[in-house]
Amino acid sequence: MKIGSAKHAIENVTVTDGAVLRYSEVLSALSFILDMVEGQPEGHVLRSCFIGMMIGERVGLSNEDRSALFYALLLKDAGCSSNASKLAAHFGSDDFRAKRAFKTVNWSRLPNAVLYAARTVSLGENIWSKGRRFLSVSKAGPGVGRELVRIRCERGAEISHLMGFPEQTSQAIRSLDEHWDGAGHPDGIQGQEIPLLARICGLAQTVEVFYTAYGPERAEYVARSRSKKWFDPELVDAFLGVAREGRIWESLAEQDLTLEVSRLEPAEEVLMVTHGRLDLTALAFAQIMDAKSPFTFQHS
Repeated sequence: MKIGSAKHAIENVTVTDGAVLRYSEVLSALSFILDMVEGQPEGHVLRSCFIGMMIGERVGLSNEDRSALFYALLLKDAGCSSNASKLAAHFGSDDFRAKRAFKTVNWSRLPNAVLYAARTVSLGENIWSKGRRFLSVSKAGPGVGRELVRIRCERGAEISHLMGFPEQTSQAIRSLDEHWDGAGHPDGIQGQEIPLLARICGLAQTVEVFYTAYGPERAEYVARSRSKKWFDPELVDAFLGVAREGRIWESLAEQDLTLEVSRLEPAEEVLMVTHGRLDLTALAFAQIMDAKSPFTFQHS
């Protein structure tokens, strides 16, 4: 992951008195930081946002709902730094690698979860150290995973509140990892109990991960195979419909999605940059960075 890409994006966002600048441009630039902290390839958030907004448009969301979805997608990983130290301590491993691997695992199936743990614990250490750590992780059980997701999702929701976004946005972030069949986290809610925007965000981020790692065919296969399990089947059908038209994959092949993503914000609901919003954004991202480790609490 190239730190220069985030630096370039941020340096090209300038604000002067009287300037007309979309707030989404600021968050799109800062989203590269969230990619880094979550251990994802750069552009993960922007690509997820593009996919999610295509789905939202397909299912006929109102302008207000699309606006709430737009910012939920841009900020879906705002809480990702808050569980980093716990995750690293639990697995005895690099939290970036653990998070990156976690995104491609169907962890609601026990054999997959066990294999993930075996491959992730105590990276770089000898077999005895890995064995002891694996036993420790196994004894802790699935409750630890639920707790790690809860910390991440609740913190992300709190940050979106801090930044002044509506309850819909916060709830979408908090329920990001819930599954249609009730096997998700943190609350194990299912079906229509899961907020619609959260269902869209969850599908969009998974599709993006598999698209970036393996290509369009694998992304579509994962969406189909997890329909009625992880994902709302109607949303999967909507995604596949857009994918068949070629609108998603052609756009994601572009080198710079920032402009394309900004165009997906509903024109009637566009948020512009204000000094107040910049202040809240600076405070929020300072908290995101400081949450990476207990040693940096309130450092920024």
